[in-house]
Amino acid sequence: MDTKKLEEFTQKVKAGDITDFEPWFDEKDQETLQVLKQICIRHGACQEAYIDWALDDRDPWIQQTLASNGYCLDSLIYAEDGYVREVVLKKELRYALEPNVMGANLGIVLALLMSTPEPDRDVLDAFIQTGGEFKNGYDGEALRQKHAAYNIIPTTIEKTMTPLQLFKADNLLWTLPYSGEQVALVNHTLRDPLNNATAEFVFNALEHGVRTTSELISSLLY
Repeated sequence: MDTKKLEEFTQKVKAGDITDFEPWFDEKDQETLQVLKQICIRHGACQEAYIDWALDDRDPWIQQTLASNGYCLDSLIYAEDGYVREVVLKKELRYALEPNVMGANLGIVLALLMSTPEPDRDVLDAFIQTGGEFKNGYDGEALRQKHAAYNIIPTTIEKTMTPLQLFKADNLLWTLPYSGEQVALVNHTLRDPLNNATAEFVFNALEHGVRTTSELISSLLY
């Protein structure tokens, strides 16, 4: 890699001194060429070339760089590389609603829906309808519960109840303050017959941000 060339290129890009990028991209060393493109993307230069780079599935590294910087997401959501598509969906989950995207990225969509207390309702609804095998297990159960809870209009009394009280009353409104990961943790940890002390400990841990079994065990130990 020609370090001197890269340093010169970076300075010229920052200063806006390059009007013709072709001579710079006439580079035989592919690693250097990749870094030149990355420098452009990082500084928003040579944007007229981005769509061509986005459509080139031979270079997923540049596709990832484009997606990470928010460029060409509508094209990159259909990239061959799964990680590129994951970066796009992390930037904007609603791309999952585009034709054929949900079915091709169910695992990614599941993980992103599980990570937040307030998943996009349209995406959640589409996932519930098309989730296939990913609708099974604790994760699928958690998302189905949150999906159902969105359709419940709380009564005046229910609005005053704590999540633990709602949980004990078998009221799915308890799921709304928590991420799917946290809901799945509760489902996995608290089963009939319910131990009140354990339930209080688990819900207290949720309030401190605990999301996984390992984190729950750590909070118990320390």
